[in-house]
Amino acid sequence: MFSPVKILSLAVDQLKGGRPAAFTDELGRRIAESTRTDADVSLVVLEIDQLAAITEEHGEQTADLVRRGVAAFLTEIMRDMDLVARSGENSFCMMLPACSLDDATRAAERYRIAASKTPFEIDELELQLTLSAGVTLAAPGEPPDSLMKRGQKALTTSLQSGGNRTSVEELPTEDDVNAADAAAVDDVTTADDVAATDDIVETDDVTEADDVVETDDVTATDDVTATEDVTTADDVTETDDGVAAVDAPPATAADVAADESDEPVEEALAVS
Repeated sequence: MFSPVKILSLAVDQLKGGRPAAFTDELGRRIAESTRTDADVSLVVLEIDQLAAITEEHGEQTADLVRRGVAAFLTEIMRDMDLVARSGENSFCMMLPACSLDDATRAAERYRIAASKTPFEIDELELQLTLSAGVTLAAPGEPPDSLMKRGQKALTTSLQSGGNRTSVEELPTEDDVNAADAAAVDDVTTADDVAATDDIVETDDVTEADDVVETDDVTATDDVTATEDVTTADDVTETDDGVAAVDAPPATAADVAADESDEPVEEALAVS
C-alpha cells in the first residue's frame, strides 16, 4: 500500500514545467535539441477517470483539490529531468526527455498503477482514484502542438476503452503520410472543376428548353389536323343503291336562321 497523499493547496504554477504555455515552449526547445543530438523525447498525457463523478457528488471545490493532489503525486514519482503541466480541465502532460517510446510506456504504467494504489485524503474524505494514460514519441523537428495532439489521441483511446489503462500512439509511417497527402489532393476542388460544372448545367438547361418548344409545336399541329380530318362511322350511311353517303353535319343555329330568311323571297316569286 502506498502512503496516502494529503491534498493541500497547490497552485498550477508550482508544477514542474509551470503553465501550459511555458510547458509547450520548453517542449519545443527539447524537441529541437533532441533532433540535433538524435535523442528521444516522449510525451505522456494523463487524465483522472473519476473527476466528473467527484464533481457531481462532492462539488467543484473538492474536484479542484483532487486535481492539485494528483499534480503533487506526479511531481513526487517522476524523474528530476521530467516536466509536467496541466493541459486540460482534468488532464496533465508529462515530457520525458531522453526516453524511448517503450520506456515512456513503462513509466506511464508505473504512474497509473501507483495512483490506483494510493489513497487521496481531503479532510475526512478518502478517495481512490485511477488514471488513464496516452503515450507517444516526438518525431525529429515536430511542432509541440502536433505531438500533444497525438498524445491526446492515445489518451482518448484509453478513455474509450473504459479508462484506467495506457494506450500508445505510434509515429505515422512514410506510407501513412503519403496516403494522407493523396487523400488531401483528391479532396481539392479547383476553379476549373466548378466552371466545367456550370457549363454542363447551362447546356442541359438550353437542351431542355428546346425540347419543350418542339414538343408544343408538334402537339399543336397534330391537334389541328386531327380536328379537321376526322369523319366518324356515324356520319356514313348506306343508300338504296349500295353507295355509301356521308350524312351532312347537323344544322347550326346560323344555318336555320339563313333558311328562314330565304322563305319570304320564294313566296314573293310565286305570287308574281
